[in-house]
Amino acid sequence: MKTVSRILVAFVLVLSLLQTSCRKEEFEFVGTPPEDGLSSNSTVANLLIRTTLKDGSIDNIVDGASCFSVALPLTVIANGNTLTITDEDGYDEIEFIFEERDDDDDILEIIFPITLIFADYTEEEVNNQTDFDAFVSSCGGENQVDDDIECIDLIYPVALTTFNTNSERFNSFSIVNDKVLFNFITNLDKNDVVDITFPLNLLLSNGDELQVFDLQELENSIADASNNCDEDDDNNFDDDDCQGCNEDEIKELFLSCDDWIVDSLRRDNMFLQTQYEDLSFHFQENDILVVTSSTETFTGNWFVTEAADNIIQIEIVVPGLEDFNGVWDVNEVALVNSQGKVNLLAGNDRLRFANNCSN
Repeated sequence: MKTVSRILVAFVLVLSLLQTSCRKEEFEFVGTPPEDGLSSNSTVANLLIRTTLKDGSIDNIVDGASCFSVALPLTVIANGNTLTITDEDGYDEIEFIFEERDDDDDILEIIFPITLIFADYTEEEVNNQTDFDAFVSSCGGENQVDDDIECIDLIYPVALTTFNTNSERFNSFSIVNDKVLFNFITNLDKNDVVDITFPLNLLLSNGDELQVFDLQELENSIADASNNCDEDDDNNFDDDDCQGCNEDEIKELFLSCDDWIVDSLRRDNMFLQTQYEDLSFHFQENDILVVTSSTETFTGNWFVTEAADNIIQIEIVVPGLEDFNGVWDVNEVALVNSQGKVNLLAGNDRLRFANNCSN
């Protein structure tokens, strides 16, 4: 019996060594050895946490606070118009209502209860205006220095494998958004090492994509981009909506639809759109612009150029339609209630086109 026992013990020891060897080989097969993987509290891990924090400034037209956002769906009353906001396009809908006139006070009423979502994705239910105002005050003023990095984003999904040096266990994950990645990294155990499947694709604030092939490149790219854009943590919803627009995209937008109408026109503090309700603008190739009404046809030109500071401008020259002529800055491109709208500014003057095309 003693001989049999010794044989069994030896067998168990050999089996244990084989399992340990297989685990080590499996990690090496995955790619990155433990000492070179992503670990908690490393520089690149902290940069990833800051990159995946939830940006609360996207709905400042609703809450006026950049340290949290309001969960959707949300019901508001904007200048007497009841709206149910189900996605980010709804913020544009509020903005267009506010822009209808510049000689009034814009009033937004929030229908409670609502849920606030903070930068770390924790949530708080708010049942009344008084409590809501207290949370807004706690955020401080506009353009406060914060931890979130908004000038670069990861393009998902991201594939990860974890190895726990204590338990020697492996787990594989497919990360699908910022919230999942934030929670994943912040909950890493000190014994966890993460093997990221490279290359990773990153999106810069100007719309360019960047590919990185290892952790050092990832760390350098996030660090370099961290302060390379305006994070727009203010309450001026009308200042830079078309950042990232380019000349070709704007031109293609107007050419893609043959049915543009005047949605708003203000010149010298006078609202003139009702005078031109029957006009249809046809932006054509070779800078030709044809404007028709039920009784007349006007022919002129339109030119799209890129000015300083990446501002896209449209020059309109149509004899007989002087209220539209001039050089306009492209301020905003949005989809509101399935209707495409383009907002143009020239000093204090505003021209907004809308289309009825499905694209």
